[in-house]
Amino acid sequence: MQTSFRLNGHQVKLHCDPTERLTYALRERLKITGTKVGCNAGDCGACTVIIDGEACCACLVGVGQIDGSEITTVEGLFDESSISGLQQEFIENGAAQCGICIPGMLVSAAALIGKNKAPTRKEVEHAIGGVLCRCTGYSKIISSILNFTRKKTKTHKNSAVSSKVIGRSLQRIDGQDKVTGSDKFGADDFPADALLARVVRSPYSHADFNIEDLALYKKENPGIVCVLTARDIPGENCFGVIPEFADQPILAETRTRYPGEGIAVVVGHKKTIEKLDLNEFPVKWNILKPVNTMEQAQADLAERTVETTSGGGAVKVTAKCDGRLKAISINPESIDKEDISLLEDLVLSAVNSALDQAKEISDEEMGKLTQGLSIPGLI
Repeated sequence: MQTSFRLNGHQVKLHCDPTERLTYALRERLKITGTKVGCNAGDCGACTVIIDGEACCACLVGVGQIDGSEITTVEGLFDESSISGLQQEFIENGAAQCGICIPGMLVSAAALIGKNKAPTRKEVEHAIGGVLCRCTGYSKIISSILNFTRKKTKTHKNSAVSSKVIGRSLQRIDGQDKVTGSDKFGADDFPADALLARVVRSPYSHADFNIEDLALYKKENPGIVCVLTARDIPGENCFGVIPEFADQPILAETRTRYPGEGIAVVVGHKKTIEKLDLNEFPVKWNILKPVNTMEQAQADLAERTVETTSGGGAVKVTAKCDGRLKAISINPESIDKEDISLLEDLVLSAVNSALDQAKEISDEEMGKLTQGLSIPGLI
């Protein structure tokens, strides 16, 4: 299907599937990468563009919907000789932090100002409310928009830098790249022959799973180079923002605990990966009861087991808990006294695993455990 529209003042024609996302058409076909993609679900607002005067998430718009429309992206807010006064305010006020949301913020603000030359703070907040920012707390962004509307300037050409040093705020060296959308992120600039990867994610809140014949899956999809699972992760399958408290698997091994948890990564050539239907991935699910509260999570700790070998025979310590330590059992029941120190370590390990930081053990209980005096079966 042919779609014709005006983009940043220029007439454009596209021949593509009418259901193709506008974000894909802008970034992949037209190489307009100032429009960022953060979620492809209309949640983050990084892909905001102006369509016929209205701010819209481009990821939710099909190319077939824009025939005959006028579209403005962040690249349309400036020309080669100058950036807009709005963009300059973002630079001067330190509003352009990491830069991923800034194109969406600027375009949303421009759409507002196009209708209302003197918006109130509440109106500004409402206008940019659909664009998420994790850097500035919005304060500097809102101030930049209000400052611009109060100055009522349209463009700002580079002027001489003030000789004042002490007390003068420093502008980011890459500030202009961020407000024009030309700053490059990972998805903006990569080799033409680069492989793409897509993560297969759980659709369930809680489920066991078994990945089936991957060799057959690759054979049926020739463009797939490899499929990575938890087994392919070198070292410990774990990550977290704070290393000391890292407790999340990079890829789930046999059980998922929230919708969207990754179980595999499919890597392959661009055309294959883009057209791949992940619903056909060979995985069998066993749906479990969701765990939605802390109380349910604590009850789910039911029983954890630690095993090791001592004196030529297997020693198994089982700790049971229901929010607090409930019972400890040992197999075999008779342990030599010289193995008590080893057993104490096993007991502590089992208890810690069972409680899983859900509740603390009292000092008295811990004392008994560490001494090994109250554990049945010792001789």
